[in-house]
Amino acid sequence: MRRLRGPLRLEVLEDRTVPSITATPIPGGSLNLSGAPNGQLDIMHTTGSTFTVKDNGVGVGAGSYNILGSLTISMPYRFADVKIDLNGGTIPGSVTIGLGNGFVGSGTSSVDIYDSSLTGTGTVGGTVTILQGDGHETLDIGAFRDPVALTTTPEPIRISGNLTVAASSSSGSFGNALNVAAGTNILGTVQSTLFSEVAVGSTTSGAALTTIGGGLTINDYSSLRALQAVVTGVVDGSLAVTGTELDDIFALQQFTSGGGLVKGNLNVNLEDGQSAGDRIVLDDNTMILGNAQLTAGANTNTSTGDQFEIFGTTVLGASGLTVQMGNNTNSLDFTAHNIGGPLPFIADNMTITAGNGNNIIGMMATGTFDGTIGGNLSITLGSGDNGLAGNPIVIEAQVGKTLTWHSGNGPAVVQLGNFSTDGNSESYTVSMVFGNDDDSVTVDIGAGTITGTINEGGRQTANTFTLLSGNEAPGFQVLNVP
Repeated sequence: MRRLRGPLRLEVLEDRTVPSITATPIPGGSLNLSGAPNGQLDIMHTTGSTFTVKDNGVGVGAGSYNILGSLTISMPYRFADVKIDLNGGTIPGSVTIGLGNGFVGSGTSSVDIYDSSLTGTGTVGGTVTILQGDGHETLDIGAFRDPVALTTTPEPIRISGNLTVAASSSSGSFGNALNVAAGTNILGTVQSTLFSEVAVGSTTSGAALTTIGGGLTINDYSSLRALQAVVTGVVDGSLAVTGTELDDIFALQQFTSGGGLVKGNLNVNLEDGQSAGDRIVLDDNTMILGNAQLTAGANTNTSTGDQFEIFGTTVLGASGLTVQMGNNTNSLDFTAHNIGGPLPFIADNMTITAGNGNNIIGMMATGTFDGTIGGNLSITLGSGDNGLAGNPIVIEAQVGKTLTWHSGNGPAVVQLGNFSTDGNSESYTVSMVFGNDDDSVTVDIGAGTITGTINEGGRQTANTFTLLSGNEAPGFQVLNVP
Protein backbone atom coordinates (compact mmCIF):
# COMPACT_ATOMS: atom_id res chain seq x y z
CA MET A 1 0.00 0.00 0.00
CA ARG A 2 1.24 3.41 -0.91
CA ARG A 3 1.98 5.76 1.99
CA LEU A 4 0.81 9.37 1.91
CA ARG A 5 3.46 11.91 2.58
CA GLY A 6 2.90 14.62 5.22
CA PRO A 7 2.95 18.30 4.27
CA LEU A 8 6.32 19.72 3.36
CA ARG A 9 7.90 22.07 5.92
CA LEU A 10 10.95 24.31 5.78
CA GLU A 11 13.33 23.89 8.66
CA VAL A 12 13.90 27.15 10.57
CA LEU A 13 17.63 27.83 10.75
CA GLU A 14 19.45 30.04 13.22
CA ASP A 15 20.16 33.63 12.15
CA ARG A 16 23.54 33.47 10.46
CA THR A 17 23.49 36.94 8.90
CA VAL A 18 27.11 38.01 8.50
CA PRO A 19 28.11 41.64 8.55
CA SER A 20 29.10 42.95 5.15
CA ILE A 21 31.63 45.25 6.79
CA THR A 22 35.22 44.07 6.95
CA ALA A 23 37.48 45.28 9.75
CA THR A 24 41.18 45.50 8.98
CA PRO A 25 43.56 46.49 11.78
CA ILE A 26 46.59 48.40 10.50
CA PRO A 27 50.04 48.10 12.07
CA GLY A 28 50.50 51.05 14.39
CA GLY A 29 46.97 50.89 15.75
CA SER A 30 44.70 52.28 13.03
CA LEU A 31 41.49 50.53 11.95
CA ASN A 32 39.94 50.39 8.48
CA LEU A 33 36.28 49.43 7.99
CA SER A 34 35.09 48.76 4.46
CA GLY A 35 31.98 47.45 2.75
CA ALA A 36 28.21 48.03 2.85
CA PRO A 37 26.68 47.53 6.33
CA ASN A 38 23.59 45.35 6.66
CA GLY A 39 22.06 47.86 9.08
CA GLN A 40 23.18 50.52 11.53
CA LEU A 41 26.94 50.70 11.94
CA ASP A 42 27.98 51.36 15.55
CA ILE A 43 31.49 52.14 16.71
CA MET A 44 31.61 52.71 20.48
CA HIS A 45 34.38 53.31 22.97
CA THR A 46 34.28 50.94 25.95
CA THR A 47 37.47 51.26 27.98
CA GLY A 48 41.04 52.41 27.44
CA SER A 49 41.72 52.36 23.70
CA THR A 50 39.09 49.68 23.01
CA PHE A 51 36.14 50.26 20.67
CA THR A 52 33.40 47.80 19.75
CA VAL A 53 32.26 47.60 16.12
CA LYS A 54 28.79 46.30 15.28
CA ASP A 55 26.82 46.03 12.07
CA ASN A 56 23.07 45.77 12.68
CA GLY A 57 23.83 44.70 16.26
CA VAL A 58 26.26 41.93 15.24
CA GLY A 59 29.94 42.21 16.13
CA VAL A 60 32.22 42.76 13.14
CA GLY A 61 35.20 40.41 13.03
CA ALA A 62 36.74 40.22 16.48
CA GLY A 63 33.99 42.58 17.71
CA SER A 64 36.33 44.94 19.53
CA TYR A 65 39.57 46.66 18.53
CA ASN A 66 42.24 48.84 20.05
CA ILE A 67 42.37 52.11 18.12
CA LEU A 68 45.70 53.78 18.77
CA GLY A 69 45.79 55.67 15.47
CA SER A 70 43.11 56.62 12.93
CA LEU A 71 39.69 55.26 11.97
CA THR A 72 38.77 55.00 8.27
CA ILE A 73 35.33 53.91 7.05
CA SER A 74 34.72 53.30 3.34
CA MET A 75 31.20 52.38 2.22
CA PRO A 76 29.81 52.03 -1.31
CA TYR A 77 26.36 52.74 0.24
CA ARG A 78 24.45 52.04 3.45
CA PHE A 79 20.95 51.08 4.63
CA ALA A 80 20.94 52.85 8.02
CA ASP A 81 22.77 55.26 10.31
CA VAL A 82 26.43 55.44 11.20
CA LYS A 83 27.02 56.14 14.90
CA ILE A 84 30.46 56.82 16.36
CA ASP A 85 30.14 57.12 20.14
CA LEU A 86 33.37 58.34 21.69
CA ASN A 87 31.80 57.72 25.12
CA GLY A 88 34.45 59.68 27.00
CA GLY A 89 37.29 58.08 25.04
CA THR A 90 39.72 59.20 22.35
CA ILE A 91 40.53 58.25 18.78
CA PRO A 92 44.13 59.54 18.77
CA GLY A 93 44.39 59.96 14.99
CA SER A 94 41.95 61.12 12.34
CA VAL A 95 38.46 59.93 11.38
CA THR A 96 37.71 59.63 7.66
CA ILE A 97 34.33 58.50 6.36
CA GLY A 98 33.60 57.86 2.68
CA LEU A 99 29.85 57.65 2.19
CA GLY A 100 29.95 56.46 -1.43
CA ASN A 101 26.47 56.63 -2.92
CA GLY A 102 25.06 57.33 0.53
CA PHE A 103 21.85 56.16 2.17
CA VAL A 104 19.74 53.84 0.01
CA GLY A 105 17.11 52.78 2.54
CA SER A 106 13.65 54.23 3.16
CA GLY A 107 13.04 57.17 5.46
CA THR A 108 15.94 59.24 6.75
CA SER A 109 19.43 58.52 8.00
CA SER A 110 22.27 60.37 9.70
CA VAL A 111 25.96 60.08 10.44
CA ASP A 112 26.69 61.06 14.06
CA ILE A 113 29.90 61.53 16.01
CA TYR A 114 29.11 62.15 19.68
CA ASP A 115 29.99 61.47 23.32
CA SER A 116 27.20 59.71 25.17
CA SER A 117 29.08 60.09 28.48
CA LEU A 118 28.13 63.81 28.32
CA THR A 119 31.52 64.63 29.86
CA GLY A 120 32.73 66.48 26.75
CA THR A 121 35.95 64.47 26.94
CA GLY A 122 35.24 62.40 23.84
CA THR A 123 38.01 63.44 21.46
CA VAL A 124 39.26 62.94 17.93
CA GLY A 125 42.96 63.75 18.09
CA GLY A 126 43.35 64.52 14.39
CA THR A 127 41.04 65.68 11.63
CA VAL A 128 37.51 64.58 10.76
CA THR A 129 36.71 64.22 7.05
CA ILE A 130 33.33 63.09 5.68
CA LEU A 131 32.84 62.86 1.92
CA GLN A 132 30.22 62.05 -0.76
CA GLY A 133 26.74 60.70 -0.09
CA ASP A 134 23.39 60.75 -1.86
CA GLY A 135 22.74 64.51 -1.86
CA HIS A 136 20.51 64.52 1.23
CA GLU A 137 22.87 63.47 3.99
CA THR A 138 22.59 64.61 7.60
CA LEU A 139 25.78 64.93 9.64
CA ASP A 140 25.69 65.56 13.38
CA ILE A 141 28.97 66.59 14.96
CA GLY A 142 28.62 66.44 18.73
CA ALA A 143 25.01 65.23 18.70
CA PHE A 144 23.01 62.00 18.63
CA ARG A 145 20.00 61.75 16.36
CA ASP A 146 17.46 59.11 17.36
CA PRO A 147 16.71 57.10 14.18
CA VAL A 148 13.15 56.37 15.33
CA ALA A 149 11.98 59.55 17.08
CA LEU A 150 14.19 61.70 14.82
CA THR A 151 15.03 63.90 17.82
CA THR A 152 18.54 65.32 18.22
CA THR A 153 20.38 65.54 21.55
CA PRO A 154 23.62 67.53 21.95
CA GLU A 155 26.41 65.23 23.18
CA PRO A 156 29.45 67.44 22.53
CA ILE A 157 32.88 66.30 21.44
CA ARG A 158 36.32 67.78 20.84
CA ILE A 159 38.16 67.67 17.50
CA SER A 160 41.84 68.63 17.77
CA GLY A 161 42.28 69.10 14.01
CA ASN A 162 40.10 70.31 11.13
CA LEU A 163 36.57 69.30 10.18
CA THR A 164 36.01 68.91 6.44
CA VAL A 165 32.67 67.83 4.99
CA ALA A 166 32.07 67.73 1.24
CA ALA A 167 28.80 66.25 0.02
CA SER A 168 27.40 65.24 -3.34
CA SER A 169 25.14 67.82 -4.97
CA SER A 170 21.51 67.90 -3.92
CA SER A 171 18.77 66.90 -6.35
CA GLY A 172 16.81 69.95 -5.23
CA SER A 173 14.01 68.05 -3.45
CA PHE A 174 16.25 67.48 -0.45
CA GLY A 175 19.55 68.92 0.69
CA ASN A 176 22.51 68.01 2.85
CA ALA A 177 22.48 69.13 6.49
CA LEU A 178 25.39 69.81 8.84
CA ASN A 179 24.87 70.30 12.57
CA VAL A 180 27.85 71.26 14.72
CA ALA A 181 26.05 71.00 18.02
CA ALA A 182 26.08 72.97 21.27
CA GLY A 183 29.27 72.64 23.31
CA THR A 184 31.37 71.02 20.58
CA ASN A 185 34.92 72.35 20.35
CA ILE A 186 36.85 72.17 17.06
CA LEU A 187 40.41 73.45 17.41
CA GLY A 188 41.11 73.66 13.68
CA THR A 189 39.13 74.96 10.71
CA VAL A 190 35.70 73.89 9.48
CA GLN A 191 34.98 73.63 5.77
CA SER A 192 31.51 72.75 4.52
CA THR A 193 30.86 72.15 0.80
CA LEU A 194 27.40 71.57 -0.73
CA PHE A 195 25.57 71.50 2.59
CA SER A 196 22.36 73.54 2.29
CA GLU A 197 21.38 73.49 5.96
CA VAL A 198 24.24 74.47 8.24
CA ALA A 199 23.96 75.11 11.98
CA VAL A 200 27.08 75.97 13.98
CA GLY A 201 25.94 76.23 17.57
CA SER A 202 22.52 76.12 19.16
CA THR A 203 19.51 78.41 18.85
CA THR A 204 18.41 77.41 22.37
CA SER A 205 18.92 80.25 24.83
CA GLY A 206 21.70 79.50 27.31
CA ALA A 207 23.02 76.42 25.49
CA ALA A 208 26.73 75.61 25.72
CA LEU A 209 28.93 77.54 23.29
CA THR A 210 30.22 75.90 20.15
CA THR A 211 33.75 77.02 19.32
CA ILE A 212 35.86 76.81 16.18
CA GLY A 213 39.54 77.54 16.70
CA GLY A 214 40.27 78.36 13.05
CA GLY A 215 38.21 79.72 10.18
CA LEU A 216 34.76 78.60 9.02
CA THR A 217 33.93 78.25 5.32
CA ILE A 218 30.39 77.46 4.11
CA ASN A 219 30.08 77.01 0.33
CA ASP A 220 26.81 75.85 -1.23
CA TYR A 221 27.29 77.56 -4.59
CA SER A 222 26.45 74.83 -7.14
CA SER A 223 23.74 73.18 -5.05
CA LEU A 224 20.17 72.95 -6.34
CA ARG A 225 18.92 73.66 -2.82
CA ALA A 226 18.92 77.13 -1.21
CA LEU A 227 21.37 77.75 1.61
CA GLN A 228 20.08 78.22 5.16
CA ALA A 229 23.02 78.84 7.48
CA VAL A 230 22.97 79.96 11.11
CA VAL A 231 26.10 80.59 13.18
CA THR A 232 25.58 81.15 16.91
CA GLY A 233 28.94 79.94 18.21
CA VAL A 234 32.42 81.46 18.31
CA VAL A 235 34.71 81.48 15.26
CA ASP A 236 38.29 82.34 16.20
CA GLY A 237 39.29 82.87 12.56
CA SER A 238 37.41 84.34 9.60
CA LEU A 239 33.97 83.29 8.37
CA ALA A 240 33.23 83.01 4.63
CA VAL A 241 29.80 82.10 3.23
CA THR A 242 28.92 81.50 -0.43
CA GLY A 243 25.30 80.95 -1.39
CA THR A 244 23.44 79.74 -4.46
CA GLU A 245 21.40 81.45 -7.17
CA LEU A 246 18.27 80.64 -5.16
CA ASP A 247 16.81 82.49 -2.15
CA ASP A 248 19.45 81.99 0.54
CA ILE A 249 19.53 82.92 4.22
CA PHE A 250 22.54 83.55 6.46
CA ALA A 251 22.31 84.65 10.09
CA LEU A 252 24.91 85.47 12.73
CA GLN A 253 23.06 85.34 16.04
CA GLN A 254 23.68 85.13 19.79
CA PHE A 255 21.60 82.89 22.03
CA THR A 256 24.26 82.39 24.72
CA SER A 257 26.42 85.18 26.12
CA GLY A 258 29.67 85.33 24.14
CA GLY A 259 28.19 83.62 21.10
CA GLY A 260 27.76 85.06 17.60
CA LEU A 261 31.42 86.15 17.65
CA VAL A 262 33.75 86.17 14.62
CA LYS A 263 37.29 87.11 15.61
CA GLY A 264 38.48 87.50 12.02
CA ASN A 265 36.73 88.90 8.94
CA LEU A 266 33.19 88.10 7.80
CA ASN A 267 32.52 87.72 4.08
CA VAL A 268 29.00 86.71 2.97
CA ASN A 269 28.11 86.45 -0.73
CA LEU A 270 24.65 85.02 -1.39
CA GLU A 271 24.82 85.57 -5.16
CA ASP A 272 21.58 86.26 -7.09
CA GLY A 273 18.20 85.63 -5.49
CA GLN A 274 14.76 84.86 -6.89
CA SER A 275 11.17 85.63 -5.89
CA ALA A 276 11.81 85.85 -2.13
CA GLY A 277 15.23 87.46 -2.34
CA ASP A 278 18.28 86.66 -0.25
CA ARG A 279 18.46 87.49 3.46
CA ILE A 280 21.49 88.36 5.59
CA VAL A 281 21.08 88.95 9.34
CA LEU A 282 23.65 90.28 11.80
CA ASP A 283 21.64 90.14 15.00
CA ASP A 284 21.69 91.70 18.47
CA ASN A 285 24.95 91.52 20.45
CA THR A 286 26.92 89.79 17.71
CA MET A 287 30.47 90.95 17.02
CA ILE A 288 33.01 90.88 14.20
CA LEU A 289 36.52 91.84 15.30
CA GLY A 290 37.71 92.18 11.71
CA ASN A 291 35.96 93.63 8.67
CA ALA A 292 32.58 92.59 7.29
CA GLN A 293 31.41 92.43 3.68
CA LEU A 294 27.81 91.48 2.86
CA THR A 295 26.86 90.86 -0.77
CA ALA A 296 23.73 89.78 -2.65
CA GLY A 297 23.00 90.04 -6.36
CA ALA A 298 19.86 90.70 -8.36
CA ASN A 299 16.43 89.32 -7.36
CA THR A 300 12.84 89.34 -8.59
CA ASN A 301 11.13 90.28 -5.30
CA THR A 302 9.55 93.69 -5.93
CA SER A 303 8.28 94.06 -2.35
CA THR A 304 11.30 93.71 -0.05
CA GLY A 305 13.92 92.39 -2.46
CA ASP A 306 17.18 91.21 -0.92
CA GLN A 307 17.05 91.87 2.81
CA PHE A 308 20.06 93.06 4.79
CA GLU A 309 19.24 93.17 8.51
CA ILE A 310 22.02 94.77 10.55
CA PHE A 311 20.75 95.10 14.07
CA GLY A 312 22.70 95.49 17.33
CA THR A 313 25.96 94.14 15.92
CA THR A 314 29.47 95.50 16.39
CA VAL A 315 32.11 95.58 13.62
CA LEU A 316 35.57 96.62 14.85
CA GLY A 317 37.75 96.11 11.75
CA ALA A 318 39.81 98.97 10.31
CA SER A 319 37.93 98.79 6.99
CA GLY A 320 34.54 98.52 8.69
CA LEU A 321 31.39 97.23 7.02
CA THR A 322 30.61 97.00 3.30
CA VAL A 323 27.08 96.24 2.07
CA GLN A 324 26.87 95.50 -1.64
CA MET A 325 23.34 95.19 -3.00
CA GLY A 326 22.42 94.21 -6.54
CA ASN A 327 19.88 95.41 -9.08
CA ASN A 328 16.13 95.56 -8.41
CA THR A 329 14.62 96.05 -4.95
CA ASN A 330 16.74 95.96 -1.78
CA SER A 331 15.94 96.47 1.91
CA LEU A 332 18.50 97.53 4.50
CA ASP A 333 17.74 97.60 8.25
CA PHE A 334 20.41 99.43 10.26
CA THR A 335 18.84 99.94 13.65
CA ALA A 336 17.83 98.18 16.88
CA HIS A 337 16.06 94.86 16.44
CA ASN A 338 13.60 95.67 19.22
CA ILE A 339 12.62 98.87 21.00
CA GLY A 340 15.29 99.60 23.59
CA GLY A 341 17.65 97.02 22.10
CA PRO A 342 21.28 97.68 21.15
CA LEU A 343 22.05 99.77 18.07
CA PRO A 344 24.67 98.69 15.53
CA PHE A 345 28.18 100.02 16.05
CA ILE A 346 30.75 100.25 13.23
CA ALA A 347 34.11 101.36 14.59
CA ASP A 348 35.37 102.72 11.28
CA ASN A 349 33.86 103.15 7.79
CA MET A 350 30.58 101.89 6.36
CA THR A 351 30.02 101.61 2.60
CA ILE A 352 26.66 100.89 0.95
CA THR A 353 26.28 100.32 -2.81
CA ALA A 354 23.28 99.25 -4.87
CA GLY A 355 22.40 98.83 -8.54
CA ASN A 356 19.41 100.11 -10.45
CA GLY A 357 16.26 99.54 -8.44
CA ASN A 358 14.24 100.77 -5.49
CA ASN A 359 16.12 100.82 -2.20
CA ILE A 360 14.29 100.70 1.13
CA ILE A 361 16.75 102.19 3.61
CA GLY A 362 15.80 104.04 6.78
CA MET A 363 12.14 104.00 5.77
CA MET A 364 9.00 102.90 7.61
CA ALA A 365 9.42 99.26 6.61
CA THR A 366 12.97 99.08 7.95
CA GLY A 367 13.02 101.69 10.69
CA THR A 368 15.26 104.74 10.62
CA PHE A 369 18.96 104.32 9.81
CA ASP A 370 20.32 104.62 13.36
CA GLY A 371 23.51 103.58 15.10
CA THR A 372 27.13 104.65 15.30
CA ILE A 373 29.67 104.83 12.46
CA GLY A 374 33.06 105.92 13.68
CA GLY A 375 34.47 106.76 10.27
CA ASN A 376 32.92 107.69 6.92
CA LEU A 377 29.47 106.67 5.72
CA SER A 378 29.34 106.27 1.93
CA ILE A 379 26.07 105.52 0.12
CA THR A 380 26.06 104.97 -3.67
CA LEU A 381 22.74 104.04 -5.29
CA GLY A 382 21.79 103.48 -8.92
CA SER A 383 18.77 104.76 -10.80
CA GLY A 384 15.63 103.91 -8.88
CA ASP A 385 13.24 105.25 -6.27
CA ASN A 386 15.11 106.00 -3.04
CA GLY A 387 12.66 107.29 -0.45
CA LEU A 388 9.18 108.66 -0.99
CA ALA A 389 7.32 111.81 -0.04
CA GLY A 390 5.88 111.07 3.40
CA ASN A 391 8.21 108.08 3.76
CA PRO A 392 11.75 109.38 3.32
CA ILE A 393 15.10 107.71 3.88
CA VAL A 394 15.84 108.91 7.43
CA ILE A 395 19.51 108.85 8.43
CA GLU A 396 19.94 109.61 12.13
CA ALA A 397 23.08 107.59 12.81
CA GLN A 398 26.09 109.23 14.40
CA VAL A 399 28.75 109.59 11.69
CA GLY A 400 32.25 110.36 12.92
CA LYS A 401 33.60 111.68 9.64
CA THR A 402 31.98 112.44 6.25
CA LEU A 403 28.59 111.32 4.93
CA THR A 404 28.95 110.83 1.17
CA TRP A 405 25.88 110.28 -1.01
CA HIS A 406 25.63 109.55 -4.76
CA SER A 407 22.34 108.54 -6.38
CA GLY A 408 21.37 108.01 -10.01
CA ASN A 409 18.56 109.26 -12.20
CA GLY A 410 15.63 108.40 -10.00
CA PRO A 411 13.83 110.48 -7.38
CA ALA A 412 15.36 110.52 -3.89
CA VAL A 413 13.77 111.76 -0.69
CA VAL A 414 16.27 111.98 2.19
CA GLN A 415 16.12 113.30 5.74
CA LEU A 416 19.21 113.91 7.88
CA GLY A 417 18.50 113.68 11.61
CA ASN A 418 15.21 112.98 13.32
CA PHE A 419 15.08 115.60 16.06
CA SER A 420 11.32 116.17 15.74
CA THR A 421 10.72 112.53 16.71
CA ASP A 422 13.56 111.44 18.98
CA GLY A 423 14.86 114.76 20.32
CA ASN A 424 18.48 113.84 19.52
CA SER A 425 20.80 116.44 18.00
CA GLU A 426 23.29 115.28 15.36
CA SER A 427 25.98 117.03 13.33
CA TYR A 428 26.97 116.01 9.79
CA THR A 429 29.74 116.81 7.36
CA VAL A 430 28.23 115.96 3.96
CA SER A 431 29.16 115.55 0.33
CA MET A 432 25.88 114.66 -1.39
CA VAL A 433 25.28 114.50 -5.16
CA PHE A 434 21.90 113.56 -6.66
CA GLY A 435 20.89 112.63 -10.21
CA ASN A 436 18.57 114.14 -12.80
CA ASP A 437 15.17 113.71 -11.19
CA ASP A 438 13.19 115.54 -8.51
CA ASP A 439 15.07 115.17 -5.24
CA SER A 440 14.26 116.35 -1.74
CA VAL A 441 16.54 116.84 1.29
CA THR A 442 15.32 117.70 4.79
CA VAL A 443 17.65 118.52 7.69
CA ASP A 444 16.30 117.96 11.22
CA ILE A 445 19.36 117.86 13.48
CA GLY A 446 18.27 119.86 16.53
CA ALA A 447 21.18 121.83 17.93
CA GLY A 448 23.62 120.13 15.56
CA THR A 449 25.51 121.66 12.65
CA ILE A 450 25.62 120.67 8.98
CA THR A 451 28.81 121.27 6.99
CA GLY A 452 29.78 120.60 3.38
CA THR A 453 27.83 120.52 0.11
CA ILE A 454 24.51 119.14 -1.11
CA ASN A 455 24.14 119.14 -4.91
CA GLU A 456 20.64 118.06 -5.89
CA GLY A 457 21.52 117.80 -9.60
CA GLY A 458 19.03 118.04 -12.45
CA ARG A 459 15.28 117.92 -12.08
CA GLN A 460 12.03 117.09 -13.84
CA THR A 461 9.97 119.70 -12.00
CA ALA A 462 11.78 120.95 -8.89
CA ASN A 463 14.28 119.93 -6.22
CA THR A 464 13.63 120.99 -2.62
CA PHE A 465 15.68 121.63 0.50
CA THR A 466 14.14 122.14 3.96
CA LEU A 467 15.92 123.06 7.18
CA LEU A 468 13.61 121.96 10.01
CA SER A 469 16.23 122.35 12.72
CA GLY A 470 19.98 122.76 13.00
CA ASN A 471 22.73 125.19 12.16
CA GLU A 472 24.40 125.73 8.81
CA ALA A 473 28.19 126.01 9.14
CA PRO A 474 29.98 128.83 7.28
CA GLY A 475 30.54 127.73 3.67
CA PHE A 476 27.74 125.14 3.70
CA GLN A 477 26.20 124.96 0.21
CA VAL A 478 23.00 123.66 -1.31
CA LEU A 479 23.17 123.60 -5.11
CA ASN A 480 20.51 123.23 -7.82
CA VAL A 481 17.55 124.04 -5.62
CA PRO A 482 15.36 126.84 -7.07
